[in-house]
Amino acid sequence: MKKDNLNPLQEFKDMSNVDILTTSSFSNLYPWYYSDKTARLKEDVLIKMDKLNESKFDTFLKHLRDEIAEYYIYDPNESLIPKTIERFSIKESDFPPFLNKEFEKFIEIIHPYNKEVFSDYLIQREIHLYAAHLEARKILSFIDGMLGNSEPASSETPEKLENKYPRIFTSQKAYLFFEKLVEEFKIKKYALANFSYIFHRMKKDGLIYEDYQQTEFVFFLLNFDINIDRIKPLNEIGNKENKEEIYNRLKKI
Repeated sequence: MKKDNLNPLQEFKDMSNVDILTTSSFSNLYPWYYSDKTARLKEDVLIKMDKLNESKFDTFLKHLRDEIAEYYIYDPNESLIPKTIERFSIKESDFPPFLNKEFEKFIEIIHPYNKEVFSDYLIQREIHLYAAHLEARKILSFIDGMLGNSEPASSETPEKLENKYPRIFTSQKAYLFFEKLVEEFKIKKYALANFSYIFHRMKKDGLIYEDYQQTEFVFFLLNFDINIDRIKPLNEIGNKENKEEIYNRLKKI
């Protein structure tokens, strides 16, 4: 099938197909192979925006969002890449880490007999899937922005309605709940334990996206003047009963 005849959504889904690595290396594919498909899908959305009335366009966007979110279900625990980013403090904005020396050390640990960073198929496969995952997140963020611009007006104030971080929190309600937790738990002395607990607990409740990384959350907290250097494992957090009580009380408000 010719590329011009492909449905942009299907082409976007096909981006994660690992068979492409049998004919081309990741370094030869990045970034054009990924960014082209994202740009093509965005273009299709904008074309439909001109052709559809507002209600039908919103329906189309929501269907598109659900299709991508369902197709690109991503479990970071099944991938080497998020663990690498977290372990060696590689910024997601620096992906792929072609020149990152810490990443090269990681490759040596995983594959001590193969130090060519992108020559190993397993590593290329993981980076390929992660690159596709990042493009999916870009499209979802783009769709969220379009929906935010086209949602019907409400009598509530914009401040109360806005989910300021739509790629962190799964809903406006989740973000507002987080704001309550910040006010309750914002004690610098206990910030590490408190916000580590909040991160794990909100993920468990589906209020923070499953693929959202611990290192990202640590940097995000700086927006609220909360400075911690890591997220503690849940089993290392003390006084969980008291935190759970406060968490459940605020959730009911």
